[in-house]
Amino acid sequence: MLEDESKQRKKILLLTVTAGEGHNSAMKTLKAKFEAEGNKVKVVDVFRDHGSAFKYFIISKAFLTFCRYFMPLFNLGFKMCRTKNPNKRDRSGVHAFLKKETASFLKDIIDYQPDVIFATHIYGAIMALDLKRTYDLPYKVIFIFTDCVVYPYAECAIYADKVITPYDALKNNYLKLGYSEDQILPYGIPVKEKFYQKPIMTKAVLRKQLGLDESLFTVMLMLGGGGYGNMVRIFKEVIKVKKPIQILVICGKDAKTKRQIDKYIARHILLHKVVNYGFVGNIEDLMAASDLLLGKCGGLSSTEAICRCLPLMVTTKLLIQEEANYQFLLKHNAVLQLRKGDKVAIKIEECIAKPSILNEVAKNLASLRNCDILENIYMVVNELGTVEYGTKFDYLLAYPKSRIKKDVRKMLKTKHKN
Repeated sequence: MLEDESKQRKKILLLTVTAGEGHNSAMKTLKAKFEAEGNKVKVVDVFRDHGSAFKYFIISKAFLTFCRYFMPLFNLGFKMCRTKNPNKRDRSGVHAFLKKETASFLKDIIDYQPDVIFATHIYGAIMALDLKRTYDLPYKVIFIFTDCVVYPYAECAIYADKVITPYDALKNNYLKLGYSEDQILPYGIPVKEKFYQKPIMTKAVLRKQLGLDESLFTVMLMLGGGGYGNMVRIFKEVIKVKKPIQILVICGKDAKTKRQIDKYIARHILLHKVVNYGFVGNIEDLMAASDLLLGKCGGLSSTEAICRCLPLMVTTKLLIQEEANYQFLLKHNAVLQLRKGDKVAIKIEECIAKPSILNEVAKNLASLRNCDILENIYMVVNELGTVEYGTKFDYLLAYPKSRIKKDVRKMLKTKHKN
């Protein structure tokens, strides 16, 4: 390797899947970081760019609806799809499920010639690795776990060069699947760079700049923009708090919920100051201005709360991966527990009356905080260096998709036998 090879500009390909916004959010964070360092970056959405319109609709739209109305079924399916025998990874049905997208994706690779492929969803990692193993392609693959859970089919990504995981305490979960110590990098979950920067203003000054009351205890209500979690019901619970507070409602892209809360505010005289937002681009500032976050426990949203040392109270039923995040934080006393039968308003009143409750949680959140995530990930990219394609793989451009599917299937069958 040349002395300055690690500093050369690289071609980085980011693979994401629109199934909620978590994977896309992580991808956008990485894209901004890599481009800021002078690298060339291309983003590919697996099903939008290479799947059928029907499959893209199912993954990007119907998925959220299913999670909202049939959460127990989703959680059951999640568990059932996690293999009991990781050694059968090459026989997993997920390879057949992705065969169309994998065959179509090969042209992107040959045309773009990436040095590194990042996958923020397991499907993207499997596609990149199936093609790499079939045709001995030279790019490196990095897969990022964006939750504290072992995903279905995660054993299929053990061929990745590196895997970024949330915390070192979870390492044994990955080792059991066949990952090696050298592969696992417990750097954390990447979120927008501004979250790692300490606010330059005090909470009171920041609130004033945002047009908020400077002295009121401030509760932020955020359940994501997917429409599940019944934000209207939780909002009605929060306004039962007996002392005046300030409530910041973040509806995201859930326009229906925003309209419902706007109508409620207009028709009722409330004790509290309520600011009802739609989609906002300054979540990091609103978190820094808040005293308590009410919501779910997604991998990215919980990491954002950790970066801001903002105590989180989980107020809704959770998807299985969110439950894993919640249990991890609970084990470290870094989340507020809302037990069955507890009233949200009463718990908030307890936090106001006893500041030590929130101070203790914030202290534990600080112990989990890692502000070097993006720098560490970028360092790994530099260490992997650049690769050469030349014209060696141009012949693959002439392959029909049927041939590519056949080659991948043959590779998997051969590898499994060996």
